[in-house]
Amino acid sequence: MKQFLLTFLFAMFLSVGFSQSLLNCLDNPDDTHFPSYRSSASSTAQLTIYPNPATNFIMLKNSTGVNELRIFNLIGRQVVNFTSVEKGQSFPVADLPNGMYLVQLIDVNNDIISTHRMNKR
Repeated sequence: MKQFLLTFLFAMFLSVGFSQSLLNCLDNPDDTHFPSYRSSASSTAQLTIYPNPATNFIMLKNSTGVNELRIFNLIGRQVVNFTSVEKGQSFPVADLPNGMYLVQLIDVNNDIISTHRMNKR
């Protein structure tokens, strides 16, 4: 019983310490651990994907600053990559199996602008 309690307390200590260090890295503007995930709230608020859930295609509400669109499955494997993004363009997803996907919007500097969840039905 004593060993179980010590193991449990050690695991809690590690998880709290890790989550605090991760939050500090994300909140500190001088820190460079996650530079590609920082973006202003106003620029990402307008970058949304619709329709969601998707059946045949997806579109961007505002494609300003977006150079590339990448779709990943939940394992992290890239399944689709669209390299030319233009205003009003639709991106076909009909050939993807049904499920959840992550859609990354990439700028001209190859930095991640935002990441969105997409449900494909």
